[in-house]
Amino acid sequence: MPVIIKPIRRGTTVTLRATLTDNGVRISWDTLDNIEAYIYSEEQHVISGRCTSVVDGEDDTVLVCTYAANLPQYLGNQRLVIICDYQGQRSTYDKRAFKFVATTEETLVDGTTIAADTTDVHIDVADVDSSVLTGAIQAALDAAGLATEAAAAVQELSDADHARAEEDHTRAGNDHTQATQDHTQAGQDHTQAGQDHTRAVDDHNTAGEDHTRAENDHSQAGEDHTRAENDHTQAGQDHTQASNDHTQAGQDHTQASGDHDTAVEDHRQAGLDHTQASGDHDTAVEDHRQAGLDHETVLALTTGLIAIIMEDGLLKFVQNAESGTMESGNITSNGYVELNFVV
Repeated sequence: MPVIIKPIRRGTTVTLRATLTDNGVRISWDTLDNIEAYIYSEEQHVISGRCTSVVDGEDDTVLVCTYAANLPQYLGNQRLVIICDYQGQRSTYDKRAFKFVATTEETLVDGTTIAADTTDVHIDVADVDSSVLTGAIQAALDAAGLATEAAAAVQELSDADHARAEEDHTRAGNDHTQATQDHTQAGQDHTQAGQDHTRAVDDHNTAGEDHTRAENDHSQAGEDHTRAENDHTQAGQDHTQASNDHTQAGQDHTQASGDHDTAVEDHRQAGLDHTQASGDHDTAVEDHRQAGLDHETVLALTTGLIAIIMEDGLLKFVQNAESGTMESGNITSNGYVELNFVV
């Protein structure tokens, strides 16, 4: 009776229950080490992919191998290849297990659908030496190993690139955070600068007001200085007027001396006038000194009119009200008349 190779629709996850027999005795997979399971495509002469394998929890002579649907699945006959350490050496066992077909209709046998999820594979150790595929499978395994190493290297490079990309991403995130902080700081600095500018404008306005006030004070000081100069000039003019008055009194005194030659009485009168002029002169000198001290005000002193007249041998006295009131009078030993006034 011919052996029927189970057809399985491509794109299906395949489960293979493998047993290993040596001299008719089924071997416990727990006694083997470093077990690896693969699917080999007879048409493509390549290892299609690796199966995940685990010892059955109820029967340790059964190795459950699973070939995922997302791994390469080539049409045609497929072999299960198992590599393990047995009796102290590395050994490879293989057996045709199933075939991949393209359509669901091809999975029918005599009108009946064959279960496609699980297949039993019985491997006899004695069959290994007779396998004509041993060398080809080993070459495929070597190629698969190189591919695996290359894939691992690529994966390592990819992991390194991924790690580097993560670092760059983290660094970019940090830079973005720093940029955000810098932007915030710049906004705060801009606000502070605006406040400083406002304060500077206020200070400038205050300084302008202070400058205007200082200019006004300076102008006022100039006016006060001009007024003081005018007052000083006025005091000088008053001093000059006092000097002129003094000069006029001297001239009056000279005129009185000239009149002495005309008449003795006039001379005597002139003497009296001279005496009076001397008094006026002393008063003028005092006024001049006072004007020199004040530089502002010169008091004009005026003496009232006094006259002594001889009429019909009698002495008559004429007095201006501004001269005061006569208190007493007498004749001196020299023959002069002395009159005393309360002024």
